This record gives sequence, structure tokens and C-alpha cells, in this order.
Amino acid sequence: MTITAHYVDSQWKLQKRVLNFLHLSPPHTATEIVDTFYKALCEWGVEDKVFIISVDNASNNDRAMKLLKDSFRVKKKLFFGGRLFHVRCCAHILNLIVKDGVKTVEYIIDKIRDTVNFFNASEARSSEAGLDGDVGIAGGSSRSITNSLQSVDHQSNSKKYSGWHDFTSFVSSKTSTRSIKSDLDNYLEDGLELCSEWQKFVVIAWWKNNRAKYRILSRMAVDILSIPVSTVASESTFSAGERVVDTYRSKLGVDTVQALLCGSNWVRCHYGLKGRVKEEEEDEEVEIVLPIT
Repeated sequence: MTITAHYVDSQWKLQKRVLNFLHLSPPHTATEIVDTFYKALCEWGVEDKVFIISVDNASNNDRAMKLLKDSFRVKKKLFFGGRLFHVRCCAHILNLIVKDGVKTVEYIIDKIRDTVNFFNASEARSSEAGLDGDVGIAGGSSRSITNSLQSVDHQSNSKKYSGWHDFTSFVSSKTSTRSIKSDLDNYLEDGLELCSEWQKFVVIAWWKNNRAKYRILSRMAVDILSIPVSTVASESTFSAGERVVDTYRSKLGVDTVQALLCGSNWVRCHYGLKGRVKEEEEDEEVEIVLPIT
């Protein structure tokens, strides 16, 4: 079981840290999950700071979240009455929806896959066609090979009518004359933030720049914005675990594996290093000087 903390730090940057990588002996009952999870929270001293918990859609997780919610309610540690306490992984839900929807066009995808395999069977045909095969990703799904068959030119599409100019003109023409009584009233009456159609808008940075104006609301906003909508961050730790515990290191102790995975995550985040994306990538030596205190 992986426990990953998501939060916005004092510099208004979204952070995530792997707190624990725990061995959960079968059967994985709801009671066992709750006991192990709460014990880990207490060890870190964050049992009073839990806002929401994101888990996958397993039935034992649903029961565990119900037990935890009841426990937090009794201890009066439940924020917003628990309405946001249990967040289900949207990636799992979307995966189920896509799998069900793809069934209607499965024969088309099979034909496309056979075509790509035909070209990939020969290096000359493959280089001439420029097609890629399926690329596996976490969650058991795959990136569609149809990405190779089409490209989107955003600049040319921007010349077409999209209604964006009419929308921005309408919003700019509206003014608010109501009195301001609180941060929320101030925020709602200030209108919308306008930006160009292709401008990248970072919502946490916006709240940082306006924190003096919305002193209370800005802190509430970053708590909401730090909520993970999927369990990809935790599941990626299991992918890293496969590189730590392999055929040659299968006898590593539970505490050793946890120290390696959690320590690697914290060091990478501290020094701004990125994990390996592909297994076939060559190892790159990175020298890091760690102070000894």
C-alpha cells in the first residue's frame, strides 16, 4: 500500500511526496487497511491534517473509507462534513467507460493494429509510413495508435470561428455594482479573468498573486486545488518498485524497500530530478552532493 501526500507548500507550489510504501498482508480487509493507514498517519503526525483521501474503486477501499470517515467524524476531524473526504480515482472510472465504449469500434481498431503491425514487420515499410504501435501506460489502458494517423494544427484552427472573441467581448462589457462584504463576495463580483485563447493559465499562481486581496479564500482555494483526482501518483510508485525488487534483489526487507522508494522520491523532488520514463533508456549518471550533519 502506498501513501502519497499532496499539498501546496509555502511557496505556492503543488507538491507530492511518497510517505509510506507498506506491505499489507492478505486478506486485504477494510479493517486491516484502516489500521495500517491510520498508524502511518500517526507516525508522520498528520492525522489531524487529512482533508481528502483518493483511492481506486476496489470494494474493500469503499468499506475502508466508510470506516475512516466515521472515525474522523467521531474525533471531529472531518472537514466540510465529509462531503469531499472520499475521492474515487477518475482514471479508473474513465478506463472502464473507454473499455465499454471501444467495444463498438473494436473491429476497426483491430484492422488499424494489423495495418501498423504489417508496416512494423519491415524496417523499410515502418520508416516510410512513420507509424508507432500501442504504447502501454499505467492503469491497464493504452495510448491509441490513431495518434500517429492524425495531427492537429492549432494555429490554423485558430483562424476558424470559435466564438471565443464574442465570449470575451460579452464578459468585458459586464460590470458589477453590488457592495462587497467578504472575500467570497469580492471574488464573485470581480468577474472573470480573461486571457487569450492560447495563453497558459496556472490557477495556483493566480491565487498566489491575489492572496493579499483574498486572504482567507486563497488558502481555502489551494486546499481544494491540491486534491488529486486520480491515484496515478501512488500507482507510479508500484512501477518503480518493480525496478527495486527484481529477480536479483527479491530478498530485500520490507523496511529497506520502503526506504529506497520513499528516499528516491524525496531526493528527486528536492533536486528537481525526473524519473525514468522508458525502461530502455540508458542510465545517466547524476552526481548529487548530500550534506552530512
